[in-house]
Amino acid sequence: MREMREMRALLIIGLQIDLAPGGALDMPGGETVAAKARELMAKHDLVVAARFWLPANHLSFAANHPWRQPGQTILINGHPTLLQPMYCVQGSFGAEFVPGFSEGEFDFIADMGAAAEAIPLSAFFDAGNGRDTGLKDFFTSQKTTTITIIGIPEKIVLRTFREAGELGFEPSM
Repeated sequence: MREMREMRALLIIGLQIDLAPGGALDMPGGETVAAKARELMAKHDLVVAARFWLPANHLSFAANHPWRQPGQTILINGHPTLLQPMYCVQGSFGAEFVPGFSEGEFDFIADMGAAAEAIPLSAFFDAGNGRDTGLKDFFTSQKTTTITIIGIPEKIVLRTFREAGELGFEPSM
């Protein structure tokens, strides 16, 4: 009987135009994510992307709160929420992968923040509604054991790293 081989995955978070230099959020480190991702892709059995995929009516967008601006913190459902400019809106140019990458290069794409009340906090689960992005089920179905995680923003990468370990995977960065 042939034993199934355990898979090694690369998880790339935030490889999107709005997070790159000159984008709506222009995240620190955004300029290096694409180059590092390209370097690591060939060294892994699976390549997965976690993208921000927010609806235009997302509760974290300052534009959806009259008289509010990005950078202000307000209480939403009892939780302090930092208001953001509109970024990575579903179907928009800013939500696309950075030049040189396409959806077809990924074995799976996990959509973070895909509901108006879902705050993207990790590649596995959103806060607010606890929405599961499907990432855990994909990795489990593929017999994934180790996951190398890269991307931006750093706080989401770190939380994803922690959750990967809690879910029984062996994360690395």
